Amino acid sequence: TSPRASPGNSSESSIRGGDLSAVPAFLWGNMLLIALRPAVCLLLAGLVCQLARPQALAASEFPSAESCARAAGARIRSGEYRAAAQICERGLLAYPNSDRIEGVYLSLPAEILAGRLAERYEHVQQTQDVRELIALGRVVSDLDPHRQAQGPQLAEALLTRAIELAPDNPSAYYNYGRALRIARKYPEMFAAWEKALSLKPDDELKVLIYTRIGKARLAMSEPGGAETAFHAALASDRKL
Repeated sequence: TSPRASPGNSSESSIRGGDLSAVPAFLWGNMLLIALRPAVCLLLAGLVCQLARPQALAASEFPSAESCARAAGARIRSGEYRAAAQICERGLLAYPNSDRIEGVYLSLPAEILAGRLAERYEHVQQTQDVRELIALGRVVSDLDPHRQAQGPQLAEALLTRAIELAPDNPSAYYNYGRALRIARKYPEMFAAWEKALSLKPDDELKVLIYTRIGKARLAMSEPGGAETAFHAALASDRKL
């Protein structure tokens, strides 16, 4: 079943419940201002623009997440920030669980990133595309890892909507669990990851899920559970 919101004020409950229209337009600017600090984000606080839907990369263009990340990184080094952002956005549709691509994306200058996120949020409200919901949800959850703004709530809303639209998508549950971890909702986090595993993900995603379960169990002083998860990760990794 799809995760449900917990009670709270009307705006917060709407966000957590998947009502993306309840998120104020200035959220992106505020969140980046708090999480990343640059003053220029104030100018972008209300930015909401149209964005052509990013198309998933063809395997022949970038045959791996690593090659995509390197291409985007090269564009950043040459100052071609918008091109780098587009490569990352398309790459995260093709490789939705890539920490490497996401890391390059989050390394963009704050003002560029604020604008792109505002554009993508406006667009995903209209399209309700599952892949875009997952890609944006995971970026938002990692943008605000210390819960200094409303990032975790918005990430949960985006990923909840993805689960509602595609209840058999293991990547949606995996990334929903990542957002729950940042929100410190540990029972729900483990439930989301177990659900992802039950949906028979590929071996690469299995490794990511089991590794995260192992790290979480270890952090919670549960060495037995951590060992079991790490062994499962190793077993899946051998199949790659």
